[in-house]
Amino acid sequence: MPNINFDLSNLLLNEQPQFLKNWVEDFSSLISWKEIEICMNSPEMYGIELIDPNNKKLMHSPTVLEREKQFLFNCIHNGHGLVINGYGNYSNKTKNFLKVFEDTFDVNAQIHVYCGLTSNATSFNIHCDSPTNFILQIEGECRWKVYKNRMSSLLDFFSSPGTVQSEINMETEIDVVLSPGDGLLIPPRQYHLAMPNQRRISISIPCWPRAREEKTINDRNFYKLNIGE
Repeated sequence: MPNINFDLSNLLLNEQPQFLKNWVEDFSSLISWKEIEICMNSPEMYGIELIDPNNKKLMHSPTVLEREKQFLFNCIHNGHGLVINGYGNYSNKTKNFLKVFEDTFDVNAQIHVYCGLTSNATSFNIHCDSPTNFILQIEGECRWKVYKNRMSSLLDFFSSPGTVQSEINMETEIDVVLSPGDGLLIPPRQYHLAMPNQRRISISIPCWPRAREEKTINDRNFYKLNIGE
């Protein structure tokens, strides 16, 4: 099981983005290209998405990609970025990994995989996400920028444009190259940008606050059928 080190000292009074050097140990057991290949062969089950050469989400649903898997694999070999949205449900290891976050914080968490097979594989333009995000670098190196700018919570996140094309009005807070095992903490609605230039695997762990009426968290236990030998 990967060893995760959390620094909680600044969360109560001053939530800021953080660069987490050597954040997670034994991270390689979480995912490899073999697991990515398995997910790509079941795109509907894992919510597969593609990032096109213009850094935008390709408008092919996982249901369509299920019928066009050869197209999916060709895109990855030709420089498209790949997103796996439902990887937290992949195995007992991923469930136990998420349980650490859900036991440490008052959240429900998930694992999204971002990867590219080629040096020119794309990622999204400058954007923000609704929940707090942890980023963990798994393979390769990737430059990341986190900006001081945040989208106001007065706006409806899903009906407001959360992607910007230019840095003209942005102010950089963190500019760092993540190596395997390094991480980032990105607060909710804070703008950020990944700039991969080599083959890479990164995972994002979005953490959604649990509503007050939610008495239990996700059951991350791995159960067996007990059907005998």
